[in-house]
Amino acid sequence: MSTAAVRAESEPTVRKKPPPAIRRRRFLIAVANHSLLIAAAIAFLLPFLFISLTPLMSDNQALSAKLWPHPFV
Repeated sequence: MSTAAVRAESEPTVRKKPPPAIRRRRFLIAVANHSLLIAAAIAFLLPFLFISLTPLMSDNQALSAKLWPHPFV
């Protein structure tokens, strides 16, 4: 084994930080991605919420525009 190989293994690798403009862009892309994922999750979960609340409503309440049952029946 050569000394260069031993030296390369023992030295820790140091990463350079990207410039602030690139970090800002990556951060904004991450925020946009998470916002879209949260919106999609809400869109997929709303029907399950409606399905869960509909059995607790009376017939008149289920056919009305109100989404929350006033007296749970």
